[in-house]
Amino acid sequence: MEDYTEWLQTNSRGSFALGSTDRVPRRKYHSLFTQRGIMNSEPINWISEVIETFEPGSLIQLIDVQMGTSPAQTKQKYLHSFSAYPFPTWVYKFESMTLTRQLELLPSHEGVQISYKLEWDSQKTPVADFEMSLRPLLLARPWHQLHCANFFLDGTVTYLGHNKWGYKPYPNLPRLEWEVLGTSAEFHSNPQWYKNIKYSEELARGYDHIEDAFVPGTLKIKLKNGVAAQLRFSTEFFYESQVLKNSKNESFKNQLEDSARSYRIQLNNKLPAVVAGYPWFEVWARDTMIALPGLVTPSQNWDWASELLPPWGQVLTRGKKISGLNETGIDSPLLFVRALRLIAEKAPLTFKKKILEESLQFAKEIVHQFFEAKVPQVKVTPLGLWVEPSEKPSGWMDAVIDGRGITPRNGYAIDLCVLFLEAVDFVCREDSTCPVSWTQWKEKAIQSFGEVFWLKDKRYFADTSDGKTQDSSLRPNQLWALASKLPLADLDTRETALSKVTQKLWTPVGMRTLSPDSSEYRGRYIGDQRTRDMTYHQGTVWPWLLGIYADAVAESRGKASVAPALGPNLVRMRKHFLEEACLYHISEIFDGDFPHAPKGAPAQAWSLSEILRILDTYPETANAIKPPT
Repeated sequence: MEDYTEWLQTNSRGSFALGSTDRVPRRKYHSLFTQRGIMNSEPINWISEVIETFEPGSLIQLIDVQMGTSPAQTKQKYLHSFSAYPFPTWVYKFESMTLTRQLELLPSHEGVQISYKLEWDSQKTPVADFEMSLRPLLLARPWHQLHCANFFLDGTVTYLGHNKWGYKPYPNLPRLEWEVLGTSAEFHSNPQWYKNIKYSEELARGYDHIEDAFVPGTLKIKLKNGVAAQLRFSTEFFYESQVLKNSKNESFKNQLEDSARSYRIQLNNKLPAVVAGYPWFEVWARDTMIALPGLVTPSQNWDWASELLPPWGQVLTRGKKISGLNETGIDSPLLFVRALRLIAEKAPLTFKKKILEESLQFAKEIVHQFFEAKVPQVKVTPLGLWVEPSEKPSGWMDAVIDGRGITPRNGYAIDLCVLFLEAVDFVCREDSTCPVSWTQWKEKAIQSFGEVFWLKDKRYFADTSDGKTQDSSLRPNQLWALASKLPLADLDTRETALSKVTQKLWTPVGMRTLSPDSSEYRGRYIGDQRTRDMTYHQGTVWPWLLGIYADAVAESRGKASVAPALGPNLVRMRKHFLEEACLYHISEIFDGDFPHAPKGAPAQAWSLSEILRILDTYPETANAIKPPT
């Protein structure tokens, strides 16, 4: 794997720009502008890059796109520095000149702006301006696909006046427009295909990795000394779309709060939603509900939560189809109840009352549907929540190969049982009209919990059980039991199990999904998709689990123990956030083996939100983070 860092810019509709800091395209998702929500189609990657050339004495080209050759040497040759804050900014130095290139998504509608400012010593170089040539590499294709030279693309470019041009490559897409501001411009038509762009990251992940981009021609602009010129690309979609920035010099918590806005978006139907991650994830129930408490309570987004929860309640109880909201897994309704509970516990009384008035009915209906066996594949027994034997995964460990779940976790799965117990407890406490039988069931199931899950010889909780035989795989799902405020185990039992989990599953970047002692353990997340899916939950580290781990430490050892236990994690996460992978974001997963390289999606909602929730729920943890040196 190459060692490189990425940058990400998003707007409030989930459109984004993403790339490598050295500007070498390595993913098919690297783009100066990927637009979400075009006529309810999948996101469109519009622009790969812009190749800039000018001639201050000798011909200079700022970027070298890989075309079947070795990686570009642009960084070593001209790139002097890069900064991700407040917008991605590249500074190039050559001869006696400095060129600053800055990128930002447009604040008023869907598009991107690239700014160029050239500075030189006018006494040594007494010229009025320099001419720069800009050749855009246009893709105009769905984000998961690759673009090849074809005869269907309409390469016609229309002049729209005032340094503005338009281009409509395919009938089912809107028109892409570009314009130049701050200087004069000329467009010279010279349509051609820029072939064989290689994406090294796609190659490493076992995907097709060669693409062709269309170049409609060359824009020629004049750069005056110290005067910025802008190149804007936009479509016909106009929105009030706030550009999201990061706070460079504030606390880690405030920086996380700023970046969290990247995941809170508005769908075409005006509903609020949570993007699971960038660049390739969408809006899913499980990810939304796990991420939601951390996206709401630290920044007190109570109104936003009250708008988001009811539509999801309709989807998760009535099976209502709402465009953009995708249901995932048996655990999603239970995680809805958990998210509602955590938000209600932190909200001021006025907002708590409002949120419960709007959404408690759905939580109650969720519990009712489980008790009445209206949830496919699931029934409630005296011992807990039973998932019928199936090859289909029952929870968040949902990797599937050839139609079969790698970790199906049927029978009594410990996380599902705990989530259901907590859902029943919460609903019955908040709604006095709940059947008495619900509370009676809860009390009996709590008494049976240890019998179902406790492994006497191993001294930790089983991951699953059929009521007689227990799965002794040491996994982090038992953290839900250790973190619960319900009397599922005494303090000695909690401490014993937590010590085992810490010893085998804890890493500085999160929790392993399986103990390295297991013969099924896979310590590196590499290879093609099939190989990676085999590894996804078999040892791979997930940082979002640190939130449940922090809660488990608090319930087992007391809140005062959270800061010393999680301090090393927060220090490591801050370094990752500021310096690694996608800057100002937290990766989806990490290798189980040292040095725990970041993998998966480079910017993940629940990874960031759960670290944020730790800092918000346990404020003393902020003192465990050393200031940057």
